[in-house]
Amino acid sequence: MDSFFDCEAAAGQGLAPKPTFRTVEGLYTTLNGLSGRLREAKVKSTFEGFVDPITGHRIGNGHVRWSNGDEFEGEFEGDRPLKGSFISTRHSLKYIGGFDEGGKFSTRKGDTATLIYTDASSYTGEMRSGLYHGFGVLVEESMTYEGEFLNGMRDGVGTLKDIFGRKAYAGQWKVDEKNGEGSSWEYEGSGMVPTSWYSGSWRSSRYWGEGTLSDGNVVFEGDWVAGLRHGEGRETRKLEGNSGKTVREGRWENGREGNGEWILNYADGSQYAGSCENGQPEGRGMLKLSNEDVYTGYFRAGLRHGEGVVVFAAGDSFEGLWRQDQPVGLNIFIGDSPANNKKKQPKQVVGDVTDLTLSEIRLSDEGEEGGEGNMDGERVKGQGEADDQPPYTYDNGDQFFGHIDSKGLRQGRGIYIVKRTGARYEGMFVDNLRDGSGTMTADSSVFTGFFSEDEFLDGTLVVRGLITYKGKFKENEFHDDAGELCDWEGTMYTGAFVNGVKEGMGKITYPDGSVFVGEFKRNRRDGEGTVKKGDDFIYCGCWRNDAKHGHGILNLEEGSYEGTFVNGLYSGFGKLTTKKRSIETNFKFGRFLEGAQAEIKWPDGSFFSGLIDEDGLPKGHGTVRFANGDCYEGDFREGKRHGRGTTVFANGEKFVGFWMNDEMGKGKLTLESGVVHDFD
Repeated sequence: MDSFFDCEAAAGQGLAPKPTFRTVEGLYTTLNGLSGRLREAKVKSTFEGFVDPITGHRIGNGHVRWSNGDEFEGEFEGDRPLKGSFISTRHSLKYIGGFDEGGKFSTRKGDTATLIYTDASSYTGEMRSGLYHGFGVLVEESMTYEGEFLNGMRDGVGTLKDIFGRKAYAGQWKVDEKNGEGSSWEYEGSGMVPTSWYSGSWRSSRYWGEGTLSDGNVVFEGDWVAGLRHGEGRETRKLEGNSGKTVREGRWENGREGNGEWILNYADGSQYAGSCENGQPEGRGMLKLSNEDVYTGYFRAGLRHGEGVVVFAAGDSFEGLWRQDQPVGLNIFIGDSPANNKKKQPKQVVGDVTDLTLSEIRLSDEGEEGGEGNMDGERVKGQGEADDQPPYTYDNGDQFFGHIDSKGLRQGRGIYIVKRTGARYEGMFVDNLRDGSGTMTADSSVFTGFFSEDEFLDGTLVVRGLITYKGKFKENEFHDDAGELCDWEGTMYTGAFVNGVKEGMGKITYPDGSVFVGEFKRNRRDGEGTVKKGDDFIYCGCWRNDAKHGHGILNLEEGSYEGTFVNGLYSGFGKLTTKKRSIETNFKFGRFLEGAQAEIKWPDGSFFSGLIDEDGLPKGHGTVRFANGDCYEGDFREGKRHGRGTTVFANGEKFVGFWMNDEMGKGKLTLESGVVHDFD
């Protein structure tokens, strides 16, 4: 039983909203007969037209009507539809165009076809094997796509318009997704002026790569991953009421401002440059106010907190410890002379203060912090000798070198040594706790950075001289959107940590120079990710539990594979390309699937469509079109024509019969002149 209108006429897939595949099926049985009306009782169809009395084939113009209401009117060639009009009441469509050897909707070079559905959607353009293929226009209820298709999916360059005719997207597509360079627009109601737009790189219909997004008040220029700001970028935000704008420039992580170095420009004209966390100054940085005062030092949660120096526009300066934007503890005030840890110079006083404005500084405990001074004409003056503090020894033998206040609490910079373990901390204290910059050495580990309430906050941890982590901490665990971890083999991870494990977007650089960039879960690659070496990518696609899993593209030494992976192996539909051929089919556990439908293309232009064996060779029923124009439909074994089949040669001759290992056997050869030769 031959196939007729076995047209898996995919009327597009993946549009917004995605239409479903519309499959047109039907069978006919060739019966020997005469020209005129031919009834085929087996399928309850009626043919009106010319039937070759010798071959029984329908040729020329004819009309077929099936009992289910489907009908075809058009031209036949060799008992197959060549071109015409097909109407299916079952599938609510009308097709006008050409057909391939298998009876599927298909156009020849330069021709177009039209598909019209009863729901008013339609397609006009090129087709192949029942699928949109080439240039075409697909009209759906709410969207119109005009552009290139490949195997039924939008692939190439195309434009998507909405119901009002407004451009929604224009650019490149891949496997029915926005992929490559393109621009998109969004509108409010039926207005024709876009309220927001994006222009740049895409992947999987999401912003991915370098691009610019604008919604009128906010413009972001920079890097994107999976639709989120991720990488270097610059945000410009207009404030309401014409009150100016803010500019934030730095590295973004998963759609949020990442931790690291930033430049922040505020609406009042002030500017910050330095370390940030969660969108606020955190760590060391420089703040230049609109009045030209400049603060250089440490910040916490956007406020000056820790050691810092203010240089006022008039030239005076203040150096000391800050808490919640206010100076605290032992400080040094300098007029026009440098500071000295031991000797106080003219215009220099040591003492506690109550305000941060130089002209308003007052000494609250004059002389008690190892020196004396006075205020004269609102200028810091005086000189004297500062006393050294002796070490303080605790009952357990621990020692502290530094300042202890009247409440017995360690304050300011000091050194604490644990007698039992030899652990040593040198840095800032607040109310007995490590708080601020410091270095801690314990066992074979060294941490240098910042502490908060006796816990690691931000810094560098080196373990046994082999493993190094740089970044933020939470409850003494790695916790950062942009941390760095280098192991003893030289493998470097940069990216997100949550509660001590890799979680979120990250990048791994391996000792061999290959680089992975993508998503992590519980220390493993999981989600979207790409492996590259130099400028060449090795794998791009989905991961699960540290293995390729889902759709991906893998570059091999001899070619490439694009399709579905399961636990690191080809499994599901995919395309394997080598120098010898390309094959699209279903795989299972890294091997070809016996009996699967496949399409094979060879470099010389030959093409096969049919069933294959576990080695990926044609086996069973299939069709092959050779580069010289010959076409064979029939049985195969081990990649060769073997069994019953029909061959139409490029010179017009036709052989119907049996083949054995690619050699013609018993059958009939019909010459172009109509003469028939029998082969026994």
